Amino acid sequence: MKELFKTIRLHSMLAAIFYIGIFLYTLYAVKHNNLDFLFGALGGVVSTYLRVKNLPLMEDEKPVVRRLALFQVYITPIISGIFGFLLYLLFASGIVSGELFPKFSGLEEIFKNANLMIEVVKTNTNLDGIKALIWSFIAGFSERM
Repeated sequence: MKELFKTIRLHSMLAAIFYIGIFLYTLYAVKHNNLDFLFGALGGVVSTYLRVKNLPLMEDEKPVVRRLALFQVYITPIISGIFGFLLYLLFASGIVSGELFPKFSGLEEIFKNANLMIEVVKTNTNLDGIKALIWSFIAGFSERM
């Protein structure tokens, strides 16, 4: 029983640190209008929790299996956020285009670094921004593919 409380305490602390980090990034993303990573991560979280809720209780599983499952819960938002951001870059590059996909401005600028590029390249309209966020969520949600 004592070991169970240690495990719960450890995961509670890790989750608190993790969610504080996400909260701080959210504040940064909202201020700089870069929500693509965040929506990708959100899609991954939804996908993971839909999978986790259907799993049987892992009381009988080996400790390694439980650790891997917990690791997946913590790492999925990061991987999903990266997928959301990569899809955003794919749209901005113009490789994928059409009426369903967002259009961007600021692409004619010369960039000295990635941070400057992220600040300058923006969607043309609010509708394009909404399309980018929806696609970022879909990319994060489908991270397991």
